[in-house]
Amino acid sequence: MPRPNLEYMLAVASHRMSQALAAELAGHGIALEHWRILTNLADDAGWTMTELAEAALLSMPTATRTVDHMVGEALIYRAPHGSDRRKVVVFISDKGRSLWSQIRLSADRCEQSIVEQYGDVWIKQLVKRLEHVAEAGQAKPRR
Repeated sequence: MPRPNLEYMLAVASHRMSQALAAELAGHGIALEHWRILTNLADDAGWTMTELAEAALLSMPTATRTVDHMVGEALIYRAPHGSDRRKVVVFISDKGRSLWSQIRLSADRCEQSIVEQYGDVWIKQLVKRLEHVAEAGQAKPRR
Protein backbone atom coordinates (compact mmCIF):
# COMPACT_ATOMS: atom_id res chain seq x y z
CA MET A 1 0.00 0.00 0.00
CA PRO A 2 1.41 3.42 -0.89
CA ARG A 3 2.41 5.74 1.90
CA PRO A 4 -0.72 7.78 2.69
CA ASN A 5 -0.57 11.35 1.45
CA LEU A 6 -3.17 13.99 0.66
CA GLU A 7 -3.58 13.15 -3.03
CA TYR A 8 -3.84 9.44 -2.37
CA MET A 9 -6.31 9.77 0.49
CA LEU A 10 -8.50 12.19 -1.49
CA ALA A 11 -8.46 9.74 -4.40
CA VAL A 12 -9.40 6.80 -2.15
CA ALA A 13 -12.22 8.73 -0.49
CA SER A 14 -13.52 9.95 -3.85
CA HIS A 15 -13.33 6.46 -5.34
CA ARG A 16 -15.22 4.88 -2.46
CA MET A 17 -17.89 7.57 -2.46
CA SER A 18 -18.28 7.27 -6.23
CA GLN A 19 -18.57 3.47 -5.98
CA ALA A 20 -21.31 3.73 -3.37
CA LEU A 21 -23.22 6.31 -5.40
CA ALA A 22 -22.75 4.36 -8.65
CA ALA A 23 -24.19 1.25 -6.97
CA GLU A 24 -27.19 3.25 -5.74
CA LEU A 25 -27.73 4.78 -9.20
CA ALA A 26 -27.36 1.41 -10.96
CA GLY A 27 -30.51 0.31 -9.17
CA HIS A 28 -32.28 3.01 -11.16
CA GLY A 29 -30.55 2.14 -14.43
CA ILE A 30 -28.45 5.30 -14.57
CA ALA A 31 -24.69 5.73 -14.71
CA LEU A 32 -22.71 8.07 -12.50
CA GLU A 33 -21.75 10.22 -15.52
CA HIS A 34 -25.43 10.67 -16.39
CA TRP A 35 -26.17 11.64 -12.80
CA ARG A 36 -23.45 14.27 -12.79
CA ILE A 37 -24.73 15.76 -16.03
CA LEU A 38 -28.36 15.84 -14.87
CA THR A 39 -27.35 17.36 -11.53
CA ASN A 40 -25.46 20.18 -13.23
CA LEU A 41 -28.25 20.82 -15.74
CA ALA A 42 -30.89 20.86 -13.00
CA ASP A 43 -30.16 24.57 -12.47
CA ASP A 44 -31.97 25.28 -15.79
CA ALA A 45 -29.23 27.69 -16.88
CA GLY A 46 -28.04 25.72 -19.89
CA TRP A 47 -24.40 24.71 -20.19
CA THR A 48 -21.96 24.64 -23.08
CA MET A 49 -20.33 21.29 -23.76
CA THR A 50 -17.01 22.54 -22.39
CA GLU A 51 -18.62 23.76 -19.15
CA LEU A 52 -20.61 20.56 -18.77
CA ALA A 53 -17.62 18.28 -19.40
CA GLU A 54 -15.55 20.14 -16.82
CA ALA A 55 -18.33 20.23 -14.21
CA ALA A 56 -19.16 16.53 -14.69
CA LEU A 57 -15.47 15.59 -14.47
CA LEU A 58 -15.47 14.07 -17.96
CA SER A 59 -13.10 14.31 -20.89
CA MET A 60 -14.62 16.07 -23.88
CA PRO A 61 -14.95 12.86 -25.96
CA THR A 62 -16.65 11.05 -23.05
CA ALA A 63 -18.92 14.03 -22.40
CA THR A 64 -19.90 14.15 -26.07
CA ARG A 65 -20.72 10.42 -26.19
CA THR A 66 -22.64 10.64 -22.91
CA VAL A 67 -24.61 13.70 -24.00
CA ASP A 68 -25.39 12.04 -27.35
CA HIS A 69 -26.75 9.01 -25.50
CA MET A 70 -28.79 11.15 -23.09
CA VAL A 71 -30.22 13.21 -25.97
CA GLY A 72 -31.26 9.92 -27.57
CA GLU A 73 -33.03 8.99 -24.33
CA ALA A 74 -34.76 12.43 -24.31
CA LEU A 75 -33.25 13.23 -20.88
CA ILE A 76 -31.54 16.36 -22.16
CA TYR A 77 -31.55 18.45 -25.34
CA ARG A 78 -29.27 20.78 -27.24
CA ALA A 79 -30.13 24.28 -28.43
CA PRO A 80 -28.08 26.86 -30.34
CA HIS A 81 -25.99 29.20 -28.19
CA GLY A 82 -27.60 32.64 -27.95
CA SER A 83 -24.60 34.68 -29.07
CA ASP A 84 -22.27 32.16 -30.77
CA ARG A 85 -23.91 30.03 -33.44
CA ARG A 86 -20.87 27.70 -33.49
CA LYS A 87 -21.70 26.50 -29.99
CA VAL A 88 -24.59 24.57 -28.52
CA VAL A 89 -26.07 24.80 -25.06
CA VAL A 90 -27.35 21.70 -23.26
CA PHE A 91 -30.52 21.75 -21.13
CA ILE A 92 -32.37 19.21 -19.01
CA SER A 93 -35.70 18.02 -20.45
CA ASP A 94 -38.90 17.47 -18.48
CA LYS A 95 -38.23 13.71 -18.64
CA GLY A 96 -34.68 14.27 -17.39
CA ARG A 97 -35.87 16.49 -14.55
CA SER A 98 -38.44 13.89 -13.50
CA LEU A 99 -35.78 11.17 -13.46
CA TRP A 100 -33.33 13.42 -11.62
CA SER A 101 -35.97 14.25 -8.98
CA GLN A 102 -36.73 10.56 -8.39
CA ILE A 103 -33.11 9.50 -8.18
CA ARG A 104 -32.00 12.50 -6.11
CA LEU A 105 -33.63 10.95 -3.05
CA SER A 106 -31.51 7.80 -3.45
CA ALA A 107 -28.36 9.87 -3.95
CA ASP A 108 -29.22 11.95 -0.89
CA ARG A 109 -29.63 8.74 1.16
CA CYS A 110 -26.19 7.61 0.01
CA GLU A 111 -24.66 10.89 1.19
CA GLN A 112 -26.71 10.84 4.38
CA SER A 113 -25.13 7.55 5.43
CA ILE A 114 -21.74 9.30 5.43
CA VAL A 115 -23.16 12.26 7.36
CA GLU A 116 -24.55 9.86 9.96
CA GLN A 117 -21.11 8.28 10.40
CA TYR A 118 -19.22 11.54 10.86
CA GLY A 119 -21.80 14.14 11.82
CA ASP A 120 -23.23 17.08 9.96
CA VAL A 121 -20.82 19.67 11.37
CA TRP A 122 -17.74 17.60 10.51
CA ILE A 123 -19.00 17.00 6.93
CA LYS A 124 -19.79 20.70 6.40
CA GLN A 125 -16.30 21.64 7.60
CA LEU A 126 -14.74 19.00 5.34
CA VAL A 127 -16.71 20.21 2.31
CA LYS A 128 -15.71 23.80 2.99
CA ARG A 129 -12.05 22.83 3.26
CA LEU A 130 -12.23 20.73 0.11
CA GLU A 131 -13.78 23.69 -1.73
CA HIS A 132 -10.71 25.72 -0.76
CA VAL A 133 -8.40 22.96 -2.00
CA ALA A 134 -10.35 22.73 -5.27
CA GLU A 135 -10.30 26.50 -5.78
CA ALA A 136 -6.57 26.67 -5.06
CA GLY A 137 -6.02 23.95 -7.66
CA GLN A 138 -7.63 26.17 -10.30
CA ALA A 139 -5.20 29.01 -9.73
CA LYS A 140 -2.60 29.53 -12.44
CA PRO A 141 0.86 28.41 -11.33
CA ARG A 142 3.43 31.15 -10.85
CA ARG A 143 6.27 31.29 -13.34
